Amino acid sequence: MVYTKAVKKRIRTQIYLDEQQRQWLKLEARYRRTTMSDLIRDAVGHLVQERRPVDWKNDPITKLIGFIKDGPPDLSEEHDHYIYGAPKGRRYPK
Repeated sequence: MVYTKAVKKRIRTQIYLDEQQRQWLKLEARYRRTTMSDLIRDAVGHLVQERRPVDWKNDPITKLIGFIKDGPPDLSEEHDHYIYGAPKGRRYPK
């Protein structure tokens, strides 16, 4: 579980779910032997983790910068092509 149950003060918050969401949450909580509130806190905790900014200073990938001395002149732009075989010129929305 991402969310730590102890330590932090909790603030009462009211949410609205449709009947299908509520029923699924209730069944899932029973299956996992936990509360609906714990499931919601866990889901929010996962979202917070996903959206947390990357700490590039401590990211191991940054150790590779400057590692490759020779290579195609478009390596930085077309790395997906050279590493994974993706078509050249493929751009992803930012």
